[in-house]
Amino acid sequence: STFRTQIKPGDNGNVEAWFNGKKIYTFAGSDALTRADNAAKKLDDFYDQVPSMIEVTDGEGVVLFNFRPLLYVHPDDAAAAKVQRTRLAAGQPQARMENRFRHKDGSWHWLLTLGKAVKDHAGKPARLLGIVLDITERKRTEEALRDNEARLAADLTAMRRLQEVSTRLVRESSDPNPLLLEIVDAAI
Repeated sequence: STFRTQIKPGDNGNVEAWFNGKKIYTFAGSDALTRADNAAKKLDDFYDQVPSMIEVTDGEGVVLFNFRPLLYVHPDDAAAAKVQRTRLAAGQPQARMENRFRHKDGSWHWLLTLGKAVKDHAGKPARLLGIVLDITERKRTEEALRDNEARLAADLTAMRRLQEVSTRLVRESSDPNPLLLEIVDAAI
């Protein structure tokens, strides 16, 4: 996978651990390579197990670390996502948004993003921290519930119509044929 920890030689005999194209740690000493390999294995194992994404940006919104990367925000959600990130970078203390991202497997996932600005000693945003949870199943369930509610509302309307026509049939029994046609129409 392209999102694995890579071990590279560093300066002065040090060993560097890189993740998603960014240097995340430098190991020094005679056992640096062994410790770097062990750390890389642990990070990769963690990466395979975590169901969420973690992102850290600087105060300008530049991504410093992105764990479980997603490739693209859905075009319909891009403007709102950019507004939220800009607000955080401008000093808004927290953000919450739900939007769709193209996952690395090519499918669209619904994500809940919770972001927080971490300020420096002067009160300016130094970093933006975020956690992103995959809420795709929740969104599917919500859509199914909305569909069921709409179907049930339509069924209830049809049942009320049948009840009204049936009541009229009982009251106006002199010529039931027009009312019987309404009952059949309402039942269909």
